[in-house]
Amino acid sequence: MKEPQPIRLELPTQFQMKTVNSFLIKEPEVTLIDCGEDSEETWLALESELKENGLTVQDVERIIITHAHVDHMGMAQRISKHAQAPVWVSDKVQAWALDPESMFRSRGKLIQDTMKTLLGENVFTQIFPIVFAFGSKMNDSWKPIDPTNLRVFPHEGSLEIGEETWDVLYVPGHSTTQSCFYQANSGYLLSADMLLSITSAPVIEYHEGSTKRARALQEHLSSFKRLKELQISKVFPGHYHTFENADALIEAQIRRITQRKEQCFQLIQQGDTDFFTLFSKMYPKANFPGMNMLVGYLDLLEDERKIVLEPAFPDPIHIQVT
Repeated sequence: MKEPQPIRLELPTQFQMKTVNSFLIKEPEVTLIDCGEDSEETWLALESELKENGLTVQDVERIIITHAHVDHMGMAQRISKHAQAPVWVSDKVQAWALDPESMFRSRGKLIQDTMKTLLGENVFTQIFPIVFAFGSKMNDSWKPIDPTNLRVFPHEGSLEIGEETWDVLYVPGHSTTQSCFYQANSGYLLSADMLLSITSAPVIEYHEGSTKRARALQEHLSSFKRLKELQISKVFPGHYHTFENADALIEAQIRRITQRKEQCFQLIQQGDTDFFTLFSKMYPKANFPGMNMLVGYLDLLEDERKIVLEPAFPDPIHIQVT
């Protein structure tokens, strides 16, 4: 007999996806997998979604977090305090749970340094206020979790969720803190932002234990390969609707990444050798996730030794074909 399906609760978010998923498991204890960001709009939406399932926020007995992004864990402390429920995070999320302001400031510096190098000082100065005004808004939607209510699990291993044991799988790419949960008997995958109906963008973050930026798109592709080894019957993603065609979707997204990487290389061969020109051509409707994806394509091309990145600060980085 299959595990009862997690119930999708759709919550509003400030990001361009417009909503984020929290998944409800009602038995044997009321559990939320992820919980949205801390805003009044999200709180009211959660109350409404729980009411439709015969519950209130005070009925929540456990909160489990997939990764350390504000739209997935920002409201954890508020729910935990209201319901007296423990918050479960992996060891890779723990520092973010306890001190999100400090961690966000550190990641913000990495994003700033990376973009300043890629764009050059003049372009960066124009973009900086827009990006970091939004970053400040995100930080306002994220409260630290009371240490007495925090429970930590290994980022690889197993976890009891509902009435079954789920495998905890570390799947970096979108985030260096991200784990998803797989239930082998049912084939259910709580995929967080690793596997969505559209390709999720990697976020610029530090490589664990390092002062260097993680090569996130490479990690994302490696995580795809790991998921393809599973017998997935249904995916419960961090955004958008649940779906069942996991293998076909993974293959399509790998193909898309490869095609876009080659498109990027063709533009470089044609003489577009600065980051902002490439970005403008590949993402005419400028957006920060697109900028992150372009960083990933350049990483892939550099690893394939097709290009060399030559820092020229305060001018933009120069991209040279090998």
